[in-house]
Amino acid sequence: MDKKRKKLPYRLGIWFAVPLSSSTYGIGIITRLSRNGLIGFGYFFGPKRESVPKLEDLKRLKAHEAICCAQFGALGLIKKRWPIIGEAGDWRCEEWPLPPLIRVDDEDDPKTRAWKVLYSDNLEILQDEPCDPALAKKYPPETLYGAGALENELNELLGRGSRQAAAKPLGSLLDLWHKECTAGARSKESYDPSADAKCQNTVLVHLKLSDDEFGTKEEFKRIQKLGDELDAFLNDKKVGDFDGDQVGQGEATLYMYGRDADALFSAIEPILKRSTLTKGGWAIKRYGEIGDFQAKEVRVDL
Repeated sequence: MDKKRKKLPYRLGIWFAVPLSSSTYGIGIITRLSRNGLIGFGYFFGPKRESVPKLEDLKRLKAHEAICCAQFGALGLIKKRWPIIGEAGDWRCEEWPLPPLIRVDDEDDPKTRAWKVLYSDNLEILQDEPCDPALAKKYPPETLYGAGALENELNELLGRGSRQAAAKPLGSLLDLWHKECTAGARSKESYDPSADAKCQNTVLVHLKLSDDEFGTKEEFKRIQKLGDELDAFLNDKKVGDFDGDQVGQGEATLYMYGRDADALFSAIEPILKRSTLTKGGWAIKRYGEIGDFQAKEVRVDL
């Protein structure tokens, strides 16, 4: 008899708490989700709170009052590290725009290159085009935050003085983002039900970093380069999809999805074995959708 698939403990419009330093909390709301539910996009609010607030205390919060918004991995919610507070009963997607995200090669290089990336509502890339690096001041970074990385980012933002621009609410930027969303909506893909069948299995590649936090800047660049190589390879071979990485707490995790975990891992194994990043790492082949908490998993040491 088939085991029943368990539903994910979260969905669009859910408020949740993010643990910060000194037993305090920031607050977030899920405004977009990937088709498999593992990646989310959310808006985040201060100030630091001494305890997890009640749902009625959050009902009046609006998007323009958020201090930031970001794309994040949902493992903090799945593992119940981030307490779920409840659902915004009057939540509407159009009131929480998904702005273009900016990817910058090297923020310390005055001649750096940048790209503006437009995502669909299920967090699939629609457009990826070169842009002025100065746009990084108007739009969020094209970064997938892991649980620890997002906690550190919010902790830093909420720890700054009110005079710091980065700690101010988003405010009038929402008007700009609404215009971008309206323009981008014309090019959004319609939902293809057959696409879900492409993501029935998962391969997670776990890489050990040189410290217990985020590793070195050089490691981060190498992880991105490995991800780009896997992404290009999978697109060419059409055996699966690369869906980003999470870095933090001494580990980097690469996410890939496909119809068959064995075929997917066999395809990428030579690339992983060539990389010195995988020394001491391991892969998890997961035979089931992300919402199936009883799915079989097999570990392979690299």
